[in-house]
Amino acid sequence: MKHFKPITTILAALLISGAAIFYSCSKQETQIQSNGTEPVQMTQADIDFLNQLVHFKDKMEYQCEHPGYKSGEAMSVDSAVYLMEALFNYTYGYPEKTYNMTKADTCSIYLQLDINGKVTLNEVNLKYRELTETVRTLYYNSGFENKGLILTSIEMGTVASGELELEVYAVTGNVGNSWNVTYPFGEGDDWWYGFDDGRCDGIPGSDTTDAAELIQNNISISYILPPPPSGYQYVYLPDTPITLEGNEYHNPDSSYPDDNYTDYLMYYAISEADSLLTDEVKCLEHEEMNFYVQGGMEIITNRLYETYNKPSNWLFLSCDYYDITESDDDENTIVRHEATFNFAFRHLTPLPEDPRSTL
Repeated sequence: MKHFKPITTILAALLISGAAIFYSCSKQETQIQSNGTEPVQMTQADIDFLNQLVHFKDKMEYQCEHPGYKSGEAMSVDSAVYLMEALFNYTYGYPEKTYNMTKADTCSIYLQLDINGKVTLNEVNLKYRELTETVRTLYYNSGFENKGLILTSIEMGTVASGELELEVYAVTGNVGNSWNVTYPFGEGDDWWYGFDDGRCDGIPGSDTTDAAELIQNNISISYILPPPPSGYQYVYLPDTPITLEGNEYHNPDSSYPDDNYTDYLMYYAISEADSLLTDEVKCLEHEEMNFYVQGGMEIITNRLYETYNKPSNWLFLSCDYYDITESDDDENTIVRHEATFNFAFRHLTPLPEDPRSTL
C-alpha cells in the first residue's frame, strides 16, 4: 500500500511584470505612455539589448542583399553565438502563445573559425541561414498541426579542425487550449514511469507516451507567460539549460530513510530502499502523477530561483523529462526521471514595422 506524502509548499507560477524600451535612452529607467494606459517601465539592459540586436540585424540584412560583399569583419565566438541566438528568437520565437503540448529536438551545425579563433561576419551569415533551414526542418517534422516555435537555444561544443560545433536545441509547441490546474490526473489515470509503456493497466510498450512525457507537458503548459503591453513583444534569450537527475530536491514532507514513494520532487527509486523495485514502484498512480506535476512547478517557480539567484527577468520557458535506468557504485539499481529545464532572460522590445515572421 502506498502512503501519499503531498507537498505542502505553496505552488504558484511566478508572473513577473515586463519592461518596455526605446532604441536609446540616457536614464537608467524611463517611462512611456502606451495607448493611454499606465506608464511602462523600461530598463537600460533592455535598451542595450535592442540596440545591439538591431545593429547586428542590419549587418545581416546587408549581407543577404549583397552576397558578394566581404566585410572582413570578425567577431568573438561568444558574441557570434549570442547574437545568432538572440536574433533567431526575436524573429521566429512565439513563447507567449498558449500550447497544449511541446516537443524538443536537437541537432548540430558547425562554425568555421579563422586563424585567430574568431569568426567572420560572412561565416556568421551563412550559418545563420543554415540554422534557419535546420530548425525549420525540425519544426515542420514535429507532428503538430498548429505549430509555434517556443525557443531555440545554441550551446557551444568542441572545436575540431578549426570548426566549432554548435549544439542547437529547439522546442516546438502545439497551439491550443491549455489548462492550469493543480491536479490534472484523476482516479485510474496511472502510468508507467518511462519507456513509452503507457498506462499501468495496459500492455507495456503498446502506447506512445508515459509518465515522464505527461508530467513534462503538464508542467510546460501550466506555466503561463505574461503577455507584453500593446505594441511590444517580449524577446526571450535562452540561458544555459539546467539538468536535474531526480534526487536533487527532497520532498519536505518525506523523512529519511526513503521508501521510493514521493521522496523527491521528481521521480526517483533505488533498490536499496526496495530491493525488488516492483511494478508498484514503477507505476505512478494518479496521486503520484499529480505530485510530480506539483513538484515540477515547485522546482521552476521556487527552488531553481533560490539555487541560482538569477535576476527578475529570468523566466521558465519549457522542460524535457525522460526516463533513466542505471546502477550506482554499490550496484544498486536506480530508476528515475531526469529533466532539462529551459529558462531565458526576457527583454521587451517594440514590435517591428514588418509583420513578425514564422518558420
